[in-house]
Amino acid sequence: MGHLTALIILDITYFLIFIMPIFEYKNVLVTGNVSENLLFLSSINPEASSISLIIFAISAIIYLIIGIITKYKTDLNTPTMKKLYRSLSLIVFLNLGLLLIYYILSKIIAGHSLKNYKIITVNAWFIVSYFGNVYLIGQAANVPILFINSSDYRNAYLKEFNLIKTFFKKIFNNSPTTISVIPKVININKITPISS
Repeated sequence: MGHLTALIILDITYFLIFIMPIFEYKNVLVTGNVSENLLFLSSINPEASSISLIIFAISAIIYLIIGIITKYKTDLNTPTMKKLYRSLSLIVFLNLGLLLIYYILSKIIAGHSLKNYKIITVNAWFIVSYFGNVYLIGQAANVPILFINSSDYRNAYLKEFNLIKTFFKKIFNNSPTTISVIPKVININKITPISS
């Protein structure tokens, strides 16, 4: 229950800080894309947009501290621990690195348009959206990284994949079923066929 409360408080805070100020600018056209809203907000209120950078920096520092503690407080000589440390390092590097790249590129590409309170061009919007998708794919890279490097995760994923496969086999069963059709002949004119 505590996690849910924290998430609700964070969502309300984000809404009040990032979304509510945009409603004051009724003549500005925004598409509703979260990144465009954040970029526009950073052009009208740079202090509010620095909150996301502060959260990013705090999470990077926490990841760094956990990595240092893990490296020096645990025995990384076993192959299992080496794989675990490598997996976690790669996941953190991908998540934080792609977030930083996305933030910088979206600021470079769309920042000028939004400073002038103009909607970004279609090409800039597609580029920002493309880098947003690359960032989301990087977030989803946790699954293949853990699948490759951890036998426990691999077994859990294979079990879930088998459940999904059996579910879809039940839905889309490809076995042919025969339907017997018996034609019914209606003799309207009462004509009897002559049999030979």
